[in-house]
Amino acid sequence: MKKAIAALLCLLLLLSCVSCKGSETTEAKEPEPAPAATDPEEPTTPEEPVEAPTEEPAEAPEPAEAPIETDSVEAVISNQDCFDSAYCFRPDADGVYSFAAVTNEDFDGRSQGYENYGITWNVYALDEEFDDAWRFLAQAYQPVIANLDSTIRVELKAGQYVYCVCSYNSFTAGAPAGDDSGTLTISKTPVSLYPAKDNGYVMPVSIGAETSADLDGDGTPETVYYNVRPPYVEDELWYDAQTESLMVNGAELLDPGEGNPFEPYGIWLENPDMDQYYIVDLDENDGKLELAICDWGSNDWLYTHFFRYEEGGLTYIGGCAGFPDSQDTAFHGDGTFSAYTRFDVMMTWGGVCTYQLKDGQIERSAEEFVQPQLYDDWKITLLVPLTVYASPDRSDLSLTLEPSEEPLSFPETDTAHWVLVRCADGSEGWAYFEDGWMVENNGQMVEDTKVFGNLLFAG
Repeated sequence: MKKAIAALLCLLLLLSCVSCKGSETTEAKEPEPAPAATDPEEPTTPEEPVEAPTEEPAEAPEPAEAPIETDSVEAVISNQDCFDSAYCFRPDADGVYSFAAVTNEDFDGRSQGYENYGITWNVYALDEEFDDAWRFLAQAYQPVIANLDSTIRVELKAGQYVYCVCSYNSFTAGAPAGDDSGTLTISKTPVSLYPAKDNGYVMPVSIGAETSADLDGDGTPETVYYNVRPPYVEDELWYDAQTESLMVNGAELLDPGEGNPFEPYGIWLENPDMDQYYIVDLDENDGKLELAICDWGSNDWLYTHFFRYEEGGLTYIGGCAGFPDSQDTAFHGDGTFSAYTRFDVMMTWGGVCTYQLKDGQIERSAEEFVQPQLYDDWKITLLVPLTVYASPDRSDLSLTLEPSEEPLSFPETDTAHWVLVRCADGSEGWAYFEDGWMVENNGQMVEDTKVFGNLLFAG
């Protein structure tokens, strides 16, 4: 009996142990929370995370040269038929904007009863909206561009109210010009406003418009205003265009109202340009800018007068043929520039000559020989035998060129006395001139028209 009881007790004890082991196994399978911190004194060897495979970054290509930025057109105004309001342009960014006015070739304002043949524009840049009729803009504000019929650059600010008024938006004729008369294109440009290399060191400014530029290099911009009174008829008398005002920082620097407003500077403008004046930079290394005033002269022999602003006044530093933006005018930024210039030898012609700023004055480069420019189909012949020299030196060997009906060419001239004459057969020599039109031939001075045929002359 005792043995049976003992066996029963052993069986119960065995079952109890098995139950405990099963309970411990179940508890081990439950995930334990990660420790909040690791004791630095107890080194651990955590498993290294398995990183996703990544490709080696490709070697970055060398940056390509930035493309040249071109004008992005912001607005094109083709309709001038607006009596009640001016066209308003709102720039979306600060910068330099180009205003280009074009009159269509087939539009003739005079034939339609207007005062002018072409379209012009006045442009006003205001910081606040103008809530009156556009006809009163000119009474309240100075335009930033006046009488525009070409292209002008202007610096604008984002959000400005830029009002563009066409010259035919008036009641002086039956109706304003229509859509087919011309356009005004407004475009943002990367080209600098102030004279710099990227714009050929030239800043055009509309006549009658005010601009600012640091003329004397003191770090403070000057305010510049130049205006020309257009020609007019009064009591059946014709009055030519005349300069009305040239002001810097509000101070008048001419003799306005006098017969010659430029008398203080010893010059005379016969036919002052009514479209533009210019701020130029002859030498970008001297820190100064020059003021350029243009004259059409007689027979459209263009001429530019240059001034410097120093100690509150103007100093005249000389001039050159052509205008600052003429096709054959180029400023180099080192104190030299080139311009198409009329010669004083042989006939009415010219070529591109070099000028330089020296000791504060502009002068022609000394002893320069240049290539004359003639119309491509203009043929000049040799009428009689001509005695010439082997070099531009009257003490050098002389030779004779034979007359021919074949056209001559003229590779070089010093623009005053010497002209290299080349015949169609290749023979050539230097002809010597005095007083412009008298040429030496066989030891005598004779009129050049008796030696050369078909010379070109203009009044």
